[in-house]
Amino acid sequence: MPSTHSQTGERLCLSSHSRTSSTHASNDPEHSSGPLLHVMTSPQSHKRKKINMFRTLFILCACFLLSVSFVSVSQAATLNKQLKLEGFVDAGSLFTHTPQNDQTNFSWRLNEIEFSIDATPHKHTQVRFSVHFLQDATTPDFSWMLVDKLLQEAFVSHTFALSKQLQGYVTVGKFFAPQGWDAVNTVDRYQITASFANNVTPNTLTGLKLGIKTDRFELFGFISNGWDLIEDIDLHPTFGLAMSFQLGALLLHTSVTNGREPSAVSSAYQDERLTLLDLQLTLSLLSDRLKIAAEGTLAVISSGQFFYVGQVTAHYMPSRYIGFTVRYGRVSDPGKISDLGADQDEVSVAFLSKPWDGWTAMLEYRVDFVDFALQRHLVGAKVICRF
Repeated sequence: MPSTHSQTGERLCLSSHSRTSSTHASNDPEHSSGPLLHVMTSPQSHKRKKINMFRTLFILCACFLLSVSFVSVSQAATLNKQLKLEGFVDAGSLFTHTPQNDQTNFSWRLNEIEFSIDATPHKHTQVRFSVHFLQDATTPDFSWMLVDKLLQEAFVSHTFALSKQLQGYVTVGKFFAPQGWDAVNTVDRYQITASFANNVTPNTLTGLKLGIKTDRFELFGFISNGWDLIEDIDLHPTFGLAMSFQLGALLLHTSVTNGREPSAVSSAYQDERLTLLDLQLTLSLLSDRLKIAAEGTLAVISSGQFFYVGQVTAHYMPSRYIGFTVRYGRVSDPGKISDLGADQDEVSVAFLSKPWDGWTAMLEYRVDFVDFALQRHLVGAKVICRF
């Protein structure tokens, strides 16, 4: 409506001006003679030329600004094609029962919220960062620790061709550690809870990663801060090597990591370096509807003492509406190196459904044992909505 009103007012003004001019010309006898009319209109002609000149200049400037704006819009559209925004909301409930002290807890939970931005500013360059808020995360002081809690990933990666099939890449920033079969993004897990391996292995590393890869093979080395630390406080870096190899339906992944990791061991061993050996095998069958995975992790400190973690997982999803996951995990720490300090076992069964695009619903029952004695029952339910 405002634009219509503006145009109507302009037309009325122009028509009124025309009527006034014609009336004035008909009533003025001087405009009836040709020479007198020529003398009288000459200054107006110069004024019209000036007006036309300014009008032309204005139109040229407007066209220039319009062309610049079109280029900017075009560039923005191109940039939008290179940007990918995604995330999810993870909410549900958790019920736990501890028979030893007959303690029962139930709570509705907002487990996690995550926003991820993936950008490709250049053909071979990727920039990615993920901001997430966790239910169990503490709220530290405003420092790098807070940034570390909020940023799940934040890295820049550049890929370059070494041959027709072989590519090299360099990554700088905070990225996922190579250990832990189920230590992937929460939204991609088959169960609500994570295995013991997730408690005694790093989730993220902050540093530099160099690697090569093909369609079926990947090898990379890294140097970083300590486990899950965005800022290190000593001069003892963590470094490691990882390799993945795809052979038909079988995926083999192995890695070795070495460093001083105070957060991973008890206080008596914090000055010793910890070497972590990890081996994962994943078998994908029935067009990836069935996955069988096994993982073993051995941790050895400088003095020779060790602990190990293992798990076996089977996941079968015949349709998008129903799926099943069974997992058995064990951690053994005879030297009491880790903070777990005991032999622990866990058995869990989970049901999974994806009723609509972007939606995932899960229900899990888990039992934990400590030194073969029943420790805890856990029932969890949640829904995840991607966007």
